[in-house]
Amino acid sequence: MAGLVDNALGFELRDYRDSRTAVVHLRGQEREKLSDRTVIAAENVLSLLASYHILATFFVSGQNARRYPELIKRIAEAGHEIASAGMDDTPMIRQSAEDFQKQLRQSKIMLEDLTSQQIVGFRAPHFTIIRETLWALDIIARLGFEYDSSIFPIRHEYFGIPDAPRHMHELKGLEGASLVELPPLTAMLAGQRLPVGGSPYLRFTPAAVVRMLINHQNRQGRAALLNFETWEFDPAGSRLEVPRPGRWAQNYNLGRTNVKLVALVERVRFCPLKRVVASFQVDSQDKNP
Repeated sequence: MAGLVDNALGFELRDYRDSRTAVVHLRGQEREKLSDRTVIAAENVLSLLASYHILATFFVSGQNARRYPELIKRIAEAGHEIASAGMDDTPMIRQSAEDFQKQLRQSKIMLEDLTSQQIVGFRAPHFTIIRETLWALDIIARLGFEYDSSIFPIRHEYFGIPDAPRHMHELKGLEGASLVELPPLTAMLAGQRLPVGGSPYLRFTPAAVVRMLINHQNRQGRAALLNFETWEFDPAGSRLEVPRPGRWAQNYNLGRTNVKLVALVERVRFCPLKRVVASFQVDSQDKNP
């Protein structure tokens, strides 16, 4: 394995019916008619991770904690970190501060009761902490979270802050609260930032290129974050027949997600996000006694 830096590996527990493509292109009734394959996909991920003795972070919403409590318990019992994905998939821009605080506190309590873990990490639905929703950071810190992984430092129609730091850093809320921010891996090409470390971009990028980008960060002493969605590991059941380009984003390379992850874990060191964040916090304290 290259380098001595532990990189972060995360999975959002999400069914293919709740992927961004499905939400954009299918009506609610159409999505409800599709079969629920959440547990099947998650079990595929757990089996792969177990075969390589890899621990990771699973971002779980309160809604999914209610639906699949035994699955969440199994994930935690296998040694994986459970982090909060809020209460449901409602984008942050459509939530009020009051509702967000109430529901985030509720989801945190639910997950802690289910797993007997202290929940210290948060991911906003579909990376939707943007400039207009930075107010959420103070709430996240106030509720006892230690890190956030909601800001994709790219330009995108629905999410992202294009000039946000590309690497793990300390982040201040609008009211001064402090969190560690751990953004997904990005690449620079001709002065432009390209998304790599999140879904669906990891399916678009060859494993050799992903490894090269990770190794470059590791040589600088920086950890990289890769983040998949669990439905991407269920190619038999997660394809959707929707209009282009949504069909391409949903289905491209879906049958090779397992192969790509294996190619990465065999050559790169991975661990849960909280372990990477803990190392960052220790390093910061060492530098600032």
